[in-house]
Amino acid sequence: MGGLVYHVLNRAVGRGLLFETEADYAAFERVLVEAVRRISTRVVCYCLMPNHWHMVLCAVTWNGMLSGRPSCIERRTGSGAASGGD
Repeated sequence: MGGLVYHVLNRAVGRGLLFETEADYAAFERVLVEAVRRISTRVVCYCLMPNHWHMVLCAVTWNGMLSGRPSCIERRTGSGAASGGD
């Protein structure tokens, strides 16, 4: 729903690492910027930790949140960081 605030998080499976290097963190941030540009969502704040992340998002429109979900959450590299492709 537009105007609502959402707490979104993602954890690695089996206490594994999502981010192993500074490049992993940078890749995640690049994908986040790309996703925010494409959808009607505002990132209020986020926190990246080695095995999980948190975000507070404000949806400008409900459709923006639905259409943007795969870009923000499901893109990974072999090292576990978000950047695109598997």
